[in-house]
Amino acid sequence: MQAFGQGVLPRTRRFELRARLGEGGSGVVYAAFDRELRTSVALKMLRAPSPERLLLLKKEFRSAEALVHPNLVKLGELFEEDGQWFFTMELVQGTDLLSYVRPRGGSFDEGRLRSAFGQLAGALEALHDERKVHRDVKPSNFGVMSDGGRRSMRERSGEGVVGTIAYMAPEQALDEEVTPAADWYSFGVALYAGLTGALPFRGSTRDILEAKLNRAPLPPSAAGLAVPPDLDALCVALLEPEAPARA
Repeated sequence: MQAFGQGVLPRTRRFELRARLGEGGSGVVYAAFDRELRTSVALKMLRAPSPERLLLLKKEFRSAEALVHPNLVKLGELFEEDGQWFFTMELVQGTDLLSYVRPRGGSFDEGRLRSAFGQLAGALEALHDERKVHRDVKPSNFGVMSDGGRRSMRERSGEGVVGTIAYMAPEQALDEEVTPAADWYSFGVALYAGLTGALPFRGSTRDILEAKLNRAPLPPSAAGLAVPPDLDALCVALLEPEAPARA
């Protein structure tokens, strides 16, 4: 098995890997062309294979393959080739969530924001109904298709600390029990960014974590922006430091 660096595209017999789309805690996602089915797909491959990461990759695929929802990416197949494991999924071709709700770098478009975040909430509810937690809710993991429909990446339902500190719930950063409340905290951060164009907490990793543990941020409207009262209140409720207090 091989580990692939930032500028190297792996080779497989069936798939032509065309671009690196992003990465999570243990895997890298590529845009690829399936030579057999003659279609474009997204392909997730282990970045540095190990028995533990392979187990998590298989668990991630098998726990999500039965989930069907209009706003969840459709999974394809799980493959092994020359000791390298990967799986395919629907390739979402569109724009990222924040660019969609804040077009042309301006203020937020309320209609777009309500539609996109409403669809994101529906996707999270579908996961939570199946007793799964996403663990890495952030705008770059959610793409908006050309027709305005949204698709969500399915990462991650594995164990351990997974996620991005700016969007991570306090309890998740401390490697405590992670429940759906952690996903809703991350949803609140993304909504805050959509409304204001900025994150609720900024600074070093330590500064961000200390702030999250000790206080809720100022509401989006505190920046003098014309934020709808219901969305302002929703952000405040979702960004409570204590998971049971989030509503």
